[in-house]
Amino acid sequence: MHGNPAVFSNGVFREGGPTEEELAVGSFKTYCTAYGMQEEEVVKVTCEGPEPGYVATPRMIVAFAMTVLHHRDQIPFEGGVMV
Repeated sequence: MHGNPAVFSNGVFREGGPTEEELAVGSFKTYCTAYGMQEEEVVKVTCEGPEPGYVATPRMIVAFAMTVLHHRDQIPFEGGVMV
């Protein structure tokens, strides 16, 4: 399977990853709902962006790192792993 991903996935996956054209047309949209401690505390968010695997992921990681760097005093986190 590892040596011939195209054969075992009917061409969906192949060695070398997606082409530039596939990356250009890829995108994602996700809907999230967060509930607070009180019943009226509800936030609904739609997040959408470019191809999620190769294009959006590095952008999200940098945005998260910059948020932690610049707003650490506002993040109520005592220790452990933040992911």
